[in-house]
Amino acid sequence: MCRQHSITDSHSYSNKVFAMAAHSNNEATMRSLGTQSRRLTEGMKDLEKLNINTTLSSLPKYVVVGDQSAGKSSIVQALCGVSLPRSQGTTTRCPFRITTSKGTKSTKSWTCTVSLQQHSDLHGRGQWRRRDELKITHFATIYDEGELEAVLRRAQLALLNPQEDPKHFLDVDWNKHTNNKAVFSPNILSLEIQASRLPELEFYDLPGCINSYDLPKSTKADAKQRQKEEKDLIQMIKSTVVSYIKEENCLILLACSADQDLEMSLTMKHIRDNDAEGRCIGVLTKADLVPPAKIPAILEILEGKKYQLEHPWFITKQPSQQEIAEGLDHDAAREREIEFFATSPWAENTSSRDQYGISQLSSQIALNLSDHILSE
Repeated sequence: MCRQHSITDSHSYSNKVFAMAAHSNNEATMRSLGTQSRRLTEGMKDLEKLNINTTLSSLPKYVVVGDQSAGKSSIVQALCGVSLPRSQGTTTRCPFRITTSKGTKSTKSWTCTVSLQQHSDLHGRGQWRRRDELKITHFATIYDEGELEAVLRRAQLALLNPQEDPKHFLDVDWNKHTNNKAVFSPNILSLEIQASRLPELEFYDLPGCINSYDLPKSTKADAKQRQKEEKDLIQMIKSTVVSYIKEENCLILLACSADQDLEMSLTMKHIRDNDAEGRCIGVLTKADLVPPAKIPAILEILEGKKYQLEHPWFITKQPSQQEIAEGLDHDAAREREIEFFATSPWAENTSSRDQYGISQLSSQIALNLSDHILSE
């Protein structure tokens, strides 16, 4: 019995060492990709500022999509350390454009420039019309990561109330501001983040697809009107997500909760309906919530036997709400993820070990984005 215990401990230790080595190798991969990726993403930003996208069909980009509560915000936070608004219900009220880079020697240790990219104007209740020209408005530049969530919530309010001066929302109490002109905006909240530890990435985080939405009952509209507005809102979110999925130059990161059946994913259906599987990476989130009986089905997906996409599926384990509330930082979260996948039953499935965790996913994303831009 003692010998068996020793063998088990040795097996667990070797898996952990393997996972730590994989993490280190992927950090090295990200550094080696950094210079090329940075040149490419900087060039893309310069083209967008010149409004080149009015003459080209679209510019290459990664978009993060998934159903509501699929763990998209957790993936974004893990990839670039950005704490997007997170709570119960639909909190992403607009697309987020996120660019991360290492910065320069003159850059502060962490800098984030937040701006509003308005391509549509609000006409009437929930009706948006395309503008002739893109309007870019600087909202704030911050140097403290702890201020980011509040700044993003305020910037989001500025997009939901486009007829007001954005500066009005710089100091507003976002927690008490509920009387918005719109529930959702197709306009973009842009974040450009520079920090020494960040990979060179650019991607969009889109609102989660939903089947229903309960508008506040305080609205003056009657039940029938409110039902129509709810239906219009669901359709607007779907249209926004599908518009990105349809773009041929758009690479897709599909987030699906591992404890739920993929058959039920609205976003997966949109990807299939638009023949976008060839541009898609799948990531299963919330690995720690998967019941034992579902593990074989998850492994079949990772091995490419079910729900095949052009690129491999990955699986991740992100911090719980309690860990986030306790202030678990990025590095500690990655260590816990490595330790998690070094345990049973994940450790025994050696054929899929290079699909476990954010580090592996991040490396694949950067490689795909660089290759895709260079191929255009």
